[in-house]
Amino acid sequence: MTVGKEGKGDYMYIVTKRQLANFLDISERRITQLQTEKIIHRNAEAGGYDLKECTRAYWEYKLNSETGRKTAITKEQMQAEHEKVKMDISKLKLSRLRRESFDGKAIVASWADMLTGFKNRMKSLPSKMAMATADKDINESIVILDEMIDEALNDLANYDPKEVEEMGLSAFEDDEEGEGDDE
Repeated sequence: MTVGKEGKGDYMYIVTKRQLANFLDISERRITQLQTEKIIHRNAEAGGYDLKECTRAYWEYKLNSETGRKTAITKEQMQAEHEKVKMDISKLKLSRLRRESFDGKAIVASWADMLTGFKNRMKSLPSKMAMATADKDINESIVILDEMIDEALNDLANYDPKEVEEMGLSAFEDDEEGEGDDE
């Protein structure tokens, strides 16, 4: 059955449930299920199913279900996701400015520098110890070694977290310079 013009040269072909089921090669019960799932719609005004619209909706559903996509992402969904990401970025920037969070790379770099310096200091102890205790007895050697170890450990204990903070903030400021407003 053909019902009036819908648009430029487009006609609505209204069919019964049985005709639609035969056309799509599925059962009438499956048509009812698809209608319940709001995949296809019955045109109440025309008293049946729009063959063109139902066919398009059915094959879109089949394609999405076979490729693992539940539904096609709409423009509104993409915009909402984009806005959520922008909000998350703004929250992260704010937490960094409030010094509630820091750049992980800056912290790792700071600790790596600190531990590398400590390792080098500890590795240099034997040669320094050999020169410092060459003419000393064992008790004096132990005191000198103890002082050298304490000095290296004090350097480690005098770690300044503000260095990490400054490194993290400078990295954050570098990020901001590279960003543009994408609206």
